[in-house]
Amino acid sequence: MGDARRAVPSDADELVRLRGLMLAGMSGAPTPPGRWQDVARDNLRAWLAEPDP
Repeated sequence: MGDARRAVPSDADELVRLRGLMLAGMSGAPTPPGRWQDVARDNLRAWLAEPDP
């Protein structure tokens, strides 16, 4: 297993994709695309652009 690194704004698309897979795994059904993905992507890009706490 490789070393972990802090996520950066350019990782937002992949993080949203992985979140969809997690939700699908928990519900047992594919997660339909929707506005949640755009909102999550925008929020992640903003949060990940902030300096380390």
